[in-house]
Amino acid sequence: MARHIPELLAEVTNVMALEPGDVVATGTHHEGLAPIQDGETVRVQIQGLGPALSVKVHDPLKRSW
Repeated sequence: MARHIPELLAEVTNVMALEPGDVVATGTHHEGLAPIQDGETVRVQIQGLGPALSVKVHDPLKRSW
């Protein structure tokens, strides 16, 4: 990973509070191994916890990384 977990959690908590039960998903974007871009869909599934969560990424600035 590009960042270690403590660094990632510090960055997240700079912009929002984490509450008990919150999940911070990490991993690799396997399509081209690049950052997720505007308009792409992220699908997260945890085995044994029910249906997957799908989120379409919306970046009003349409940045590319």
